[in-house]
Amino acid sequence: NGQIFHFPRFTAANDASQIYVSDDREVRVFDEDGTYIGRSDWIIFPGGIDVANDGNVWVTAFGENTIRKYTSSLQLLQKFDGSNIPGGLSAPHGVEQGPSGSLYVADTLNHRILRMTVDGTFELEFGLRGTSPGEFSAPVGLATDSEGHLFVSETWNKRIQVFSPDGGYLT
Repeated sequence: NGQIFHFPRFTAANDASQIYVSDDREVRVFDEDGTYIGRSDWIIFPGGIDVANDGNVWVTAFGENTIRKYTSSLQLLQKFDGSNIPGGLSAPHGVEQGPSGSLYVADTLNHRILRMTVDGTFELEFGLRGTSPGEFSAPVGLATDSEGHLFVSETWNKRIQVFSPDGGYLT
């Protein structure tokens, strides 16, 4: 389609068959045929992308320690800097909205997972740096199932762990 990517990292798709790709300094959206539709505002190293239950798009920016909420056409709605989160944000990567509506964020260099509301209100955190079950070493990827179980992939521990919606270690 003629698009040149610089550093594509994460992808997500919505029910309208639009594909979102986080690239070096922006998020781009394409239709199912690969036709370029548009892009977000300037982001310093966008990371994880999730299309929420309401169709909005969540994006982490690990280069600026923020979480952003966009419309499906990538118009910025909200930007959270983590100032309301104990310890702030440090290179957030994965982002995932669970079936209950809570938003999970892989706070990668703080070696923890955050749960917050869609208006940015901090709810809870779980995990700490380590190699034991329930501990993390650079968590990056997140996914949930229909029951709300949270799957977390880690860079340095080279594993995937499963947690309850409230952060309880399952496996």
